[in-house]
Amino acid sequence: MTSRAGAAWRERDARILLASQAVSVLGDGIGNVAFALLVLDVTHSPADLGWFSAARLVPMVALLLLGGALVDRVSRRALMVWSDLGRGSATLVIALLAGAHRLTLTEFLIFSVVFGSFDALFTPALGALIPDIVSEPLLASLNASRSLSTLLAGQLIGPALGGVLSAVSSA
Repeated sequence: MTSRAGAAWRERDARILLASQAVSVLGDGIGNVAFALLVLDVTHSPADLGWFSAARLVPMVALLLLGGALVDRVSRRALMVWSDLGRGSATLVIALLAGAHRLTLTEFLIFSVVFGSFDALFTPALGALIPDIVSEPLLASLNASRSLSTLLAGQLIGPALGGVLSAVSSA
């Protein structure tokens, strides 16, 4: 039966989506911990960490409907790629500023708004793309594989790596 767990891995497009999504959520997991520690290191303020987190969520909530409307008008894959490039570019800018010791709460908040805005475009594009990737009988398998990779890469391995990398870079 094609709806068994792992069946989606037999489809090329599904494998590409699952692998790229695993890498993306791994990076998110690493970044969530590393950025939290960096904000605390730079600002010495748990309240600023709260503002940093809120600044990412506000545009996500505000722009999610726009992202949903946009996925019906443009290429979903292209929107996902551009969103990931935008998030990656924002992360690179923060890394460069951190290396130059030029970070303040303002830069962190701008980063969070930009990152959250790209998240608001990426999330509905991914949701809309999934039924285009595999046939209906494989949707359950693909969604189960995505959930597992998100749990493992984004919530277990990524945060652990973020902590280790932050500890090593601080030593």
